[in-house]
Amino acid sequence: MLYLASSCKGDAQLWKWVTRGRLFNIGSSLCLGITTGNVSTFGDKSPLGVFRCDYEPPRVRWTWSCSKFLEILENYLPSPKLLLNTGNVSAAGSPPARSPSQKSLWRVYDNQDLCAKSYREIYTIQGNSHGSPCYFPFLYDGQWFHSCTSVGREDGFNWCATTHDYGKDQRWGFCPVKSTDCETFWDINPLMDNCYQFNFQATLSWSEARTSCQQQGADLLSITKVEEQIFINGLLTGYSATLWMGLNDLDLNGGWQWADSAPLKYLNWETEMPSYDEEENCGVISTDAQGRWHNRDCSVALPYICKKRPNATLDPFTTGMCAVCVCCDVGWQNFQAGCYRLNSDNLDWSSAHKMCQKMEANLVSVHTLPELEFITKHMKKDIEELWIGLHDTAMQMNFEWTDRTPVIFTYWHPFEPNNFRNVNEDCVTIWGPEGRWNDSPCNYSLPSICKKPAQKSDDRIEDHGCKRGWRWHSPSCFKVGEESLTFNDAKGMCASNNATLAIINNRFEQAFVSSLVFGRSADQFWLGLYNENSTGTFRWITGEELTYTNWNRDQPAQIKGGCVVMVAGQAMGLWEVKDCASVRSKYICKQNQDSLIPSPPVPQPTPSLTGSCPSGWKSTNKFHYCYKVVEAEDHEQHWLWIGISCRNSDSWTWSDGSAVSYQNFGRGNYGSAECGAANMADTNWLVSHCESELDWICKISKGKVEEEPESHEDTGLEWVDFEEAQYKMFEHRSTWDQAQRICSWFDASLVSMHSPKENQFLVSTLRKMSRKENDLWWIGLHSLKNDGRLRWSDHSVLNHVSWGLGQPRPISKEPKCVQISASKGDWSDQRCHVDLPYVCKRVNVTGTIPPTPAPPLIPAGCPQGWMPFLHKCYKVFGEELSSRSTWESASKTCLTHRATLVTVPNHRVQAFLVTLLPNSSFHVWVGLTSESQAQFRWFEPGFLSYTNWAPGEPVDNRQMKSPVSIYLSGNCIVLLHGSPPRMMGMWASRRCDAEKHGFICMKDKDPALPPGVDPLPPLLDGPLEFDGVQYRILQKPLDWYTAVQVCESINGMLAAVRVPRQHAYLTLLLSTLHKSAWIGLHNDGARSYTWLGEEELKFSDWRDGEPNQMYGCGHMTIEGQWTVAACNTKLNAAICEINTGKKVLKYASEYFHSFCPHPVGNWSWVPFRNHCYSFILHELQFKHEAIRMCNKVGAKLLSILDENENSFVWEHMQSFQQQAHGAWLGMIFNSKGKKKTNLLWQQLTERIYV
Repeated sequence: MLYLASSCKGDAQLWKWVTRGRLFNIGSSLCLGITTGNVSTFGDKSPLGVFRCDYEPPRVRWTWSCSKFLEILENYLPSPKLLLNTGNVSAAGSPPARSPSQKSLWRVYDNQDLCAKSYREIYTIQGNSHGSPCYFPFLYDGQWFHSCTSVGREDGFNWCATTHDYGKDQRWGFCPVKSTDCETFWDINPLMDNCYQFNFQATLSWSEARTSCQQQGADLLSITKVEEQIFINGLLTGYSATLWMGLNDLDLNGGWQWADSAPLKYLNWETEMPSYDEEENCGVISTDAQGRWHNRDCSVALPYICKKRPNATLDPFTTGMCAVCVCCDVGWQNFQAGCYRLNSDNLDWSSAHKMCQKMEANLVSVHTLPELEFITKHMKKDIEELWIGLHDTAMQMNFEWTDRTPVIFTYWHPFEPNNFRNVNEDCVTIWGPEGRWNDSPCNYSLPSICKKPAQKSDDRIEDHGCKRGWRWHSPSCFKVGEESLTFNDAKGMCASNNATLAIINNRFEQAFVSSLVFGRSADQFWLGLYNENSTGTFRWITGEELTYTNWNRDQPAQIKGGCVVMVAGQAMGLWEVKDCASVRSKYICKQNQDSLIPSPPVPQPTPSLTGSCPSGWKSTNKFHYCYKVVEAEDHEQHWLWIGISCRNSDSWTWSDGSAVSYQNFGRGNYGSAECGAANMADTNWLVSHCESELDWICKISKGKVEEEPESHEDTGLEWVDFEEAQYKMFEHRSTWDQAQRICSWFDASLVSMHSPKENQFLVSTLRKMSRKENDLWWIGLHSLKNDGRLRWSDHSVLNHVSWGLGQPRPISKEPKCVQISASKGDWSDQRCHVDLPYVCKRVNVTGTIPPTPAPPLIPAGCPQGWMPFLHKCYKVFGEELSSRSTWESASKTCLTHRATLVTVPNHRVQAFLVTLLPNSSFHVWVGLTSESQAQFRWFEPGFLSYTNWAPGEPVDNRQMKSPVSIYLSGNCIVLLHGSPPRMMGMWASRRCDAEKHGFICMKDKDPALPPGVDPLPPLLDGPLEFDGVQYRILQKPLDWYTAVQVCESINGMLAAVRVPRQHAYLTLLLSTLHKSAWIGLHNDGARSYTWLGEEELKFSDWRDGEPNQMYGCGHMTIEGQWTVAACNTKLNAAICEINTGKKVLKYASEYFHSFCPHPVGNWSWVPFRNHCYSFILHELQFKHEAIRMCNKVGAKLLSILDENENSFVWEHMQSFQQQAHGAWLGMIFNSKGKKKTNLLWQQLTERIYV
């Protein structure tokens, strides 16, 4: 039971966030939870309790939003008998009193605000869990551990389990240790003073891998020299792997960069790399390519390499501070220790360099962000592009400065450096207003900037007129205040010097201010930013527009009256929110040289309130912008991507570059999630994994014209008609994914082909326009879902193939896309990120083909030994090895029984056939085959409208030809029934005359035979049992949580689908029910979906594109496929799996610290939520007698306060439908009320549900 304590002391008052959003009590080793439902259900009893953390009670995993979590607690705590004193909640003690107006204050065990920090995964090293994160708490040797431990290890290393029960699963790994040395788990490069960690056995996404490195005081691998590449290659010798390194293109405004901020001055790309698919923004090093680099989708799980620089020191160029007075020649401008001069003449790079040398200078080198700011603002000015001194003319892809200074800073433009089209882009320019860099051909004619060292002077150092102790950064002076003061006191101290607390308007100014406090370890400094009126919106104290932000992780924190500090140390320069009144910090003042407020940056013009929106966009007269939800479909999903993310750093940024002045995130389990989504139902934001597939919302200024995407209409033929479709060929090269995206702009998809005639039309069209280098073209066939199953991008049926020799290649985890040869007409698989021309297709037909009406039911039956289903009879042959045959012999055998090989027209028949497959494993022929041109048709006439191909299928077995080019064997189809078991019932192509298998025959029911009751699909009102498992269908509107409870109240649990036969049986149930139904599938932000009780999925049948949410609960559709919805969504059915063993594991009630009474006589009790129910339906009583009997056992006559409770009662009454048709409710007339007909429950509570 949960009590309220008056003291914070003792373990019972200490709480901690643990894995999967649970709140763990240190003293009791239990997790906080509640029962779901209406608050009024519980009366004076609190629904709060503590539970075993390894099971799923009604609610142990809390919402992702900490603020919502606190709201839930406030709803349950103010009961008069459960009042807080100081707001300290414990798992033991007695309840003191407090005023009802008091609010609770929750703190975690280290005395921090409960919502101050989110729980973040701790990724393991080595062990046997492939880098999986620690699972807290975990059970080891009878003890629960909520953090890493050295218990059980003689070497003293800290470790953790990666599942809840180490004794059962034996899954573990070492915990990361943040240290400056390289003693354990690291390989040292003594020449470069770096150390490296190779995690070959791990499989993490790029962001997860980076987090693992950072948790050890390191980062993902950067390679800055040829010598370092050679060293890495040597350590990789003997391994075959593709590993993450720190190279990435995640900065929307910048180019390729290293995660550890090392300069990108050396490149080792594989040929045709990087490819510019926008989904492949992270770099890998491949042993199969001799250590060359590729770019990959950041969400793919791979091994990784960490790099640490244990003795790293500050580079002499980092601070950029000049300690002596310097001067420059006439015509040159001074900045720090250098002199700079613009040469406006347009020259090629070599001539520009020689011009600088004549003036005893070099083309400019840039070593810091402040230096780049000076060059951009004061030298480059309005010039679009000019030369700098960076080049790779001496060694390709190894950049160096002409003045031989070290390359310690790079600032590449998006998609750069790329050596575009291999035209020797060996010289570098500054391009655009931000001063980003681009590698360009050296023969371009451009202006340039020269740079040479400044001359020392004996004059007194003057910092542009700033007072002593102040530092100049155009156009202001800055000073660090060393006293620790509150925000208001610091603001007053700056004001006494005719200054304000520092205001930072851009990344250049941020770099300068950070340099003022560089080298300090634990200081923090007030800036002039505060939370305006505690609204969550931040403003500068001067009223200037917030144009730039640099938040730390988990910031801006939701602190009422919060003010902003800049921190030093490891998070140098990042911003955090602190309490304005209680926190004392140092501060930074900013002053204009003339003691006047400097002119703020020119703001972008504000869009008009009265402007119009493009067609399809929406707005109101209160907004300056128009909004549009893109790719919205008819589903339960409420989450939409918005433009906020922290993919490029730990700081939240908007994709349009605007400042993050407001956020509405909950404090939840972020893990490696880095992208923001908004819940349209309640406007809250969620941090989600960027690879999740959600709809998204776009924003455009009012009055702005919507720009059409580049269509490349001039790069190929116009649309070409063939039969009922149109085709368009695009000769420019794109990756498969980008090609599909461009096709979608025209309401089309990459081409699908369904007959030899269509295939030949496409080949003949491509031959007319293909050159030798354009022989291969993308088509729409692919296996992008990582399950190996081929599918068309337009979701049409795969009924025709035209594979070349040796194609498709064996199944692998690598996604495959398919290309067609214009010269041969053959298909082959290819890496999806290769750039190829492509063909789009759109169908002209409008409307839908009406469904074929079912034939009328005629009384008929099946012969003995044949299984009836709908209008047909079926029989499996081949259980004896001697009875198995080739496809043609099987067909003849069926004919002798006046039958044919089976046809599978839809998912219902498919599911039925899987239930027929016997326990012994052997494949069975079906009636699908292909003629000489590999178009698949049923033996029984009919259109092929449904397929269920196995991964890598269908292959073409017509490859073996005789000397006169006659096919020796065709393609015939089997239902798989062997290894691996998860492929049971999937289709595969086999050689018709070379293999012997079992087979299934099918024929119409015989009117001459007496009709019987078909065993499948079963009647839903009777007992449901299949393969020894009992099921029960709940047919009431229920959310997932309530479905869990109702199942457990009838001695069951939400069903888990573990093998294909179970899946097939349940599919038949739902096809009869015509409703989707909840199953026990769920995920609260973990790495994958699991069954109740954390059981992993060994079999799955996700709908294409699912699961598309990291948070949700699973249900089966009418077709049997799995999809995800919000757990509080109400579906009209749920499937319970009934427990038949002696020990019943209940997730919703058994682990409460309260139980129902033991059965006495006819009174047995069933728990639901926080109450117990007894169903006395075997005897009839008058209402007054029923009330008396309930009172006698300390109970009340039934009251029902919401739909979930109603569903629970109704479900239990079904077991008594032969004995009673109803039951009394504890509802009475309110004779004393103003309305004589008012109804109240017996407890005199208002009736709020009918």
